[in-house]
Amino acid sequence: MSIESVDTIKRRMIRNASKIWGYHDIQDLNSFDPVLGLLMGALAEELYAISNKIENTEGRIVEKLLEILFSGSSLIHFPAHAIVYAKPLQPKLNLADDFQLYYTKQTALSEPKKDDNGKKEIYFTPSANCTLYNSEIKYMVAGRSFFEIDGSFKELTAETDRSSMPDYTKIHIGVKFDSLTDNIDGFSLFLQFKNTTDEERYYQLIHSAKWKINGVEVVFNNGFGSGNNSQLTLFEQIRNENNISSKTCNYINNYYSAKFMTLKHGSYLLSQLKPENAVPGFLSSFTVAGKPVKTDPETLWIEMELSQPLTPEEINEMVIYTNCFPVVNRQLVEYTYPVVKGTNIIPLSTDELFLDVKSVTDSNNHIFLHKGTPGSDNEKYTYVLRQGGTARFNKRDAKETIQNLISLIRDEAAAFQINGTDLLSSELKQLDQIISRLKQRIDISNVASNLDAYLVLESEASYDKIFVEYWTMSGELANNIRPGSKLNVRRGADFNDKNVVFITQTVGGKHIMLKEEKINTLRSSLLSQGRVVTVEDVKALSIVIFGSFVKNVEVEKGVFLDPSVGKGMSRCLDVFITLNGKIELSEPELKHRTEDLKRQLIQKSTNILPYRVFVKIID
Repeated sequence: MSIESVDTIKRRMIRNASKIWGYHDIQDLNSFDPVLGLLMGALAEELYAISNKIENTEGRIVEKLLEILFSGSSLIHFPAHAIVYAKPLQPKLNLADDFQLYYTKQTALSEPKKDDNGKKEIYFTPSANCTLYNSEIKYMVAGRSFFEIDGSFKELTAETDRSSMPDYTKIHIGVKFDSLTDNIDGFSLFLQFKNTTDEERYYQLIHSAKWKINGVEVVFNNGFGSGNNSQLTLFEQIRNENNISSKTCNYINNYYSAKFMTLKHGSYLLSQLKPENAVPGFLSSFTVAGKPVKTDPETLWIEMELSQPLTPEEINEMVIYTNCFPVVNRQLVEYTYPVVKGTNIIPLSTDELFLDVKSVTDSNNHIFLHKGTPGSDNEKYTYVLRQGGTARFNKRDAKETIQNLISLIRDEAAAFQINGTDLLSSELKQLDQIISRLKQRIDISNVASNLDAYLVLESEASYDKIFVEYWTMSGELANNIRPGSKLNVRRGADFNDKNVVFITQTVGGKHIMLKEEKINTLRSSLLSQGRVVTVEDVKALSIVIFGSFVKNVEVEKGVFLDPSVGKGMSRCLDVFITLNGKIELSEPELKHRTEDLKRQLIQKSTNILPYRVFVKIID
């Protein structure tokens, strides 16, 4: 509903009044009695105020329905994410979620938590429990080409004789490990293609490939290493399912997992994988200026045999990294708060966006669980997380309510005094003085208009201390950090901070939803009940992800060439989305939303046919 201005409402009232009083033309307001002009102006002001209240009420009703039907935090904001490269100083390093990296970004001077130069620190932590090795990829051999690799730079240094028959189904990757490395279980490779038009086919070929290390058959699985996940108890796994931060990390890990191949845990020792010959046989045909190519004798050669060959152009577009892992934009905040016996309210103050609570413990190491979490039957050690006030259907928080009470008392004090009751007048005067002192306290404390999250818990001790760890994030501000940007290490001294860089651009960060976005989310949920069955469900989900930029969504039956072994043409459902030219999304962000739509269609759809999504932008 568009809200008209006061002048627009007033002009319409004059037009209608002129018509009712028999005037053929619209009369100027000055031609009427001045009292009539004052009445129309006051009425227009009130109608304008009522329109604003109706608009705000609609928004609050939608927010309340979303809060009841969904987990509120999952619909408020979402952290940005990306892939980061970091070389450890130790031979082997297991990542933990308390490793803190940060990127210093130039922002507007109005942004909070900035220095004098308008810069802000944006924090990232690993979202997966990966294993990193002090290693680097030195060479890549495929077809006729021999590449030397230095980080993200790949240089063609040798080629085979034109008379030889190249094999484009095998790709050899030369990796050098630290001399102290022994077991290489959980070693991961991150594979990326510069050409994204046929990216899905490339990754399907890689997932079904056969792998060898120095001629020994090994198993590489798609995804990340299990890390510490296998050590979690059943209770911890169930608790993480209800944890917003864990859900967010799982989503991010699933988004990037297709690009990772990880060596299965099988006690692979470097001593058992040493080559029989100093120079592998496949290198014999490569020469430089008539001489055989020279490689490091300590190189470990990983062979990837594909079911279908790649073209020389596709091989040139392939980039392979080691020591990569996904990161999520979040910062761990640690807070200590004194509590007394009874109900305690603990504010979780932050200048950022609140994401989730990590842990709550007391001085005796008792762990407090969120009420409703499996295992939280003991009311003694539970807490309640609240955000945005006391869950009323209006937006007034305590500060606004007190200010409203102050104005009401001052407005109505004269009416009470008319009654001539001295006792009532004196009581109102004392109350007015108390409220005035409270108002001064509020002004001095500079309380924010929007409440932070806070915990409510019970304590049986007369005095104790509560230790709270919680996550905050930067929302959209963390988006669009370019690949190659360097990060600094705040916590996690096991990294070589000179070599910590972004491999992909940060995407996915979202601030609080607008009213229209919340309505689209609510409509999609009520229509589909979390499932995608009909064409309308597909359209509703597309509008939720792409928002108001969507002009048209069409779903048609189609066919595609299945890259899997032994398969040919297969049926599918094609989703064609037309966006208007006013879209303000970067190309990586647009790709991220397209991939997000594909994944949600696969997860929520009852259809056995695969989906393809095509996005077109028109003016």
